[in-house]
Amino acid sequence: MILKAEDFKLSSFFQNQSESELSVPDFQRSYSWGIDQVKEFWEDLDSIKNKPGIHYLGAFIFVRTDDNNLNILDGQQRITTIFLFLYSIQNVLLHISLFSFCLHIAKSITEKTKAKQLKGIY
Repeated sequence: MILKAEDFKLSSFFQNQSESELSVPDFQRSYSWGIDQVKEFWEDLDSIKNKPGIHYLGAFIFVRTDDNNLNILDGQQRITTIFLFLYSIQNVLLHISLFSFCLHIAKSITEKTKAKQLKGIY
């Protein structure tokens, strides 16, 4: 087996998501990060918020399968945390967006209702 190291941007997972699947093989340990590890991850992200450029997230080892999927052999705890974090952000943004949309509709209904009430007075 020939091993080849290459730089890999996290964004490439999203750009090429239809081409291959990312999975953790059964022989890998289950997700086990606790509060301390997640807190350290968050502090690492917080430390780079005002620093433009590329941030090193550590080494990941993947093996491409015969059907062009990627198995994570090392770094599954970090990458799982990253995806959970991104999924959480997506959900928060979705809820904020839905809440804002509902407020907009409520405001629109209220304005139309007031306009109709005023028409009835005159």
